[in-house]
Amino acid sequence: MAGPATVTQRPELEPPVAPGSSAAADRGPTETEPRAAASPGPHPRDPENGAEDRDGDGDPTTVWIGRGASQQTDLSSRLHQASVAERDRRRRSAPPIAVIDDENLAEYAKDVKVTIGSGPIDKEELAAAEEALAVGGPEGEEYWRSEALRLRLAWREAYDSVPELEADAARLRNEFYAADDPFYRDREIKPAWDRTLDRIEEAKEEMQRFRDELEDLLERGRRAGALPGWLREGIELEPVEDPEADAGEQLGEAEPGEPIVVDPPRRRP
Repeated sequence: MAGPATVTQRPELEPPVAPGSSAAADRGPTETEPRAAASPGPHPRDPENGAEDRDGDGDPTTVWIGRGASQQTDLSSRLHQASVAERDRRRRSAPPIAVIDDENLAEYAKDVKVTIGSGPIDKEELAAAEEALAVGGPEGEEYWRSEALRLRLAWREAYDSVPELEADAARLRNEFYAADDPFYRDREIKPAWDRTLDRIEEAKEEMQRFRDELEDLLERGRRAGALPGWLREGIELEPVEDPEADAGEQLGEAEPGEPIVVDPPRRRP
């Protein structure tokens, strides 16, 4: 025996309404229309959500390019490390010597030599030329300064030795005439006196020789373009000539020496 029949009422169908028309706005949302979600869901192609990029899903003309969370974290970490390293470097670095701008350019440009040239410049050749001129070259600054100082020191040493030798010669002369022992006088005092006189002559010859060499050096330096300051190295060591001593030598001032002994003429028997 069949049970009671169930009667289902079919909903009345409404005529279709074009989207965006006034009738659609008055009707409101229907059951067949999707309702707006509360929050947008994850993109189906985002690698962060584990979705694979499959051909044929969604719009075939759209390609989604994304960066994983791990890659973004690594990039942020590297940027942070670089910024920390740069701050440490700036903190440890010395302060700048000077900051040159348009206002103080004229002040810092004082006493600066500017070389104007044309054509390409070989940096290696330029560095070698500057080094040779300043230090290592045979006619550089170091050469002229060292040679001028060497000659002035030698000249001064010879000049200072003359008064000491003359004092020794005078002392030996007095001892020679005051000695009572002829053997000691002729074997000890006389040779020492002669050696001292010879050393005086040698010292005077060295004085003149070093002076002439210095004059020749100064002349060569001027011809070679050496700066005056290079050639004046040790100029305070030059002996000061004594005009009175020069006048005495020109008048024939007697040098200490052994007296000439003249035997008296013999009488005829």
